[in-house]
Amino acid sequence: MWLLLMCGPAFSGKTTLSRRLAVTFGWDLVNYDQLLSALGLKQNDMSLQNWKTLHEQAALSALESLTNGRRVIVDDTFPRRALRNRFDATAKQCGAHFLIIEMISCRATLRQRVDRNLTEQTRRHVPWEQIELDLSEFEPPAFDEPSFKVQAGDETCKTIERLRAVMRAVRE
Repeated sequence: MWLLLMCGPAFSGKTTLSRRLAVTFGWDLVNYDQLLSALGLKQNDMSLQNWKTLHEQAALSALESLTNGRRVIVDDTFPRRALRNRFDATAKQCGAHFLIIEMISCRATLRQRVDRNLTEQTRRHVPWEQIELDLSEFEPPAFDEPSFKVQAGDETCKTIERLRAVMRAVRE
């Protein structure tokens, strides 16, 4: 079993890749934006307690998937190691492998995607100032965290094949 954790700034391609992986591998997907909506919460009015509730629900959803023998991908920014550690512990509790998929994107690419979203409105808007703040506070996965790096613009099919190879190597 596996628990994959998407990690990276808004507009880096986490949701696009996580959806593609979930469909390709037939895995469960826990998406924070969908959880926000299901819980009746709005991104711009989040209190500390609401964030705790959101993280708790995501962890419970991942645990449920793993407990039922299903593999799962969790899609959020995961800007802090402490947040990632919680899911690593959940994977260990269930005897599952854990891997962070770190989405790497330069500021120029992120800015282009934010600006394009203002006209196309394909997803919830995140102001550029918030993305800048998030980037300044982001803790990338450390050397001792199991991670798989994906550069913005990488071809999805090649990324999936690279990921398959990593997962096969871990199982052997």
